[in-house]
Amino acid sequence: DTESGLPRDLTAAQRLVNPGISYRRYPGELAFAVTWALIATGVTVWIIVAFVKPFILKESMRFNVLMCVLGTFAMMLAAYSLQIGLGAMKWCRKFDATKNKDWFREWQREYAKDHGRQAIRDWDDVQHFVVVTIYKESIEYMKSVAYTLMSQGRLPLDPSTEILNPPCTPLASVSNDGIDEPNVVRPSFCQKHITLVLAMEQSAGEAESRAKADRIKEDLGQYFKNILDFYHPDPLLHPETEEIRGKASNFKWAAKEVDDFIRQHDIDAENCLVHVADYDSLYDPNHFPFVTYDFCTREDREFLVWQPCMMPTGNFWRIQPWVRQMTVTITAQEMMAASARLEFQIPFSTYGMPLTTLRHIGGGHAKDAQEGDVIAEDHHLFVKGFFATSGRLRVAPVVLPCFNFTEEGCECFSDGCKCCFRRCASWDSRFTQATRHMFGISELAYFFSLLFRGGCCRGGYRMGIVGCFRTMALGSKLIKVHGVAYLGLWVFLGIILQLLLKGLIYYCDPVKKHHWHAVCDTDITEANKTIGNIVLTVGTSMALFGSILSSMSFSRMLYATQFRLEHIANPTGAFMGSQVFMNEPRSRERLVPIGGGGPWLGVLLQLGIEQVVFGIISSMLYGFTAAVVALQNLLRKGHRLKYVSSVGQR
Repeated sequence: DTESGLPRDLTAAQRLVNPGISYRRYPGELAFAVTWALIATGVTVWIIVAFVKPFILKESMRFNVLMCVLGTFAMMLAAYSLQIGLGAMKWCRKFDATKNKDWFREWQREYAKDHGRQAIRDWDDVQHFVVVTIYKESIEYMKSVAYTLMSQGRLPLDPSTEILNPPCTPLASVSNDGIDEPNVVRPSFCQKHITLVLAMEQSAGEAESRAKADRIKEDLGQYFKNILDFYHPDPLLHPETEEIRGKASNFKWAAKEVDDFIRQHDIDAENCLVHVADYDSLYDPNHFPFVTYDFCTREDREFLVWQPCMMPTGNFWRIQPWVRQMTVTITAQEMMAASARLEFQIPFSTYGMPLTTLRHIGGGHAKDAQEGDVIAEDHHLFVKGFFATSGRLRVAPVVLPCFNFTEEGCECFSDGCKCCFRRCASWDSRFTQATRHMFGISELAYFFSLLFRGGCCRGGYRMGIVGCFRTMALGSKLIKVHGVAYLGLWVFLGIILQLLLKGLIYYCDPVKKHHWHAVCDTDITEANKTIGNIVLTVGTSMALFGSILSSMSFSRMLYATQFRLEHIANPTGAFMGSQVFMNEPRSRERLVPIGGGGPWLGVLLQLGIEQVVFGIISSMLYGFTAAVVALQNLLRKGHRLKYVSSVGQR
């Protein structure tokens, strides 16, 4: 190592993604934002002109080309909608097949086959450091996350199956040679494998944050391998760091502290995984056993990011119907990504990766893997890691759910006129969250910046043919994620235009002697017979069918995960109870109310009605409008946007 601690033998790819300087704007960022804005504005204006000229200005206009373009957009939206709907239905089958699988026993079988014991890692050696990023969240949410970690590996009988499966209970044991020792009492999975890392912010009030951490340590410390608490210095008081307040800078500091802790205590970094979680990430009780199995048995473990299926259904029945519609869409998309083999998945919200991978991305130090001046830290870290590993980094989807909460939003309704007078920080916390998510478009600019910085995929990154194809897939995925909101608007306007054109034909019918005008001299009759018009109709119908499939899959998911929702983070529930608190005399109760599922047919009918009434409103508000605001912020301020916390749920 050099005096700075960086290895001397960095690869060309590592040097390209770690230039040693901090950009206020990525090279080419402004040009990308302007180009994206011009395309989005140009298409929108083109469609609006199609309304204004014939129907308002009464001027002639040719519609053929426009209808062909709108038909193409409709087919693209239909393909994505059907992909989500079919993929989400596939998730339900995969979840039923794997939700109660004993991954510890599966590892035993693989370990027994590995006679040389070189390809399979030892289960007991794996350590998970779960970094929970916290700002001003209540201690009830913090403890609820801890409860889900304490329940890892404890699966009682699920009434929807006939499998009794309690892997890694306190009485289960396996020796170093893979032979069961049932009479040896061992720590639980959490006590042996999980270190809870509370990543706090000094800007939230260090004294109050320390008090919360101390309470959790005192109350739950005995149930973990370790509980660590770190306090990220306020970037506003340390401008030399060139960071912004937010999850990215918080995790960057926590990664540094975790890395230092592992070095100081001589822990084998080769067997350490670092996970990033939000204050409301409620892990499935089989999540970490599965990740441990996958890490131990896969040879490409150093290039994997484990991503659970995020399901914001903890308060699903408490949110407004239009917010609920967006939740259905997001959840169905996550279900599809977790089950579709050909889908290029990118991390979202809660994920984990090996410590050695973080060090590789950061050029030797885990803290340098993440930049502290970005908003979409999950996308940014993956894009950077993708190029740092020459295109080999990939997401390993975890079919099991990770429940969290949707921002309930609509504070403007509850606050009324007071919201206007005191200029509410968030008139709708769900819209604030949606805008922050859509600001991930800055990472699309970062993708192109890194791509051209290295002379495309075959230049300094030295990717092979497969790597180049994966680079194109990553770029296409980012474009799809941030372009679908615009497609929704354009197709919606296309449907309205199509209906107006049909009305215009009736207006201009000479047989019925309606008022004749110059507008009737257009090709409106031909426009309704063109291939573009037919494709627009077919594409819209297919997109609608895909959305129905998504609602069906979501309803089935709620029914399938009802047992999980009833018992997750519940000290007296089936995943914890006496198994965890066997020697504790005091009683405990669930700290955060969590909603359940319901009969899937009744849920489907309700969601169908809400989709008809509120579907367009939800798509326009939390999709297109949020995307426009995010793009405007990127144009004006660059990727170093002030992080605005959506505090409605907290």
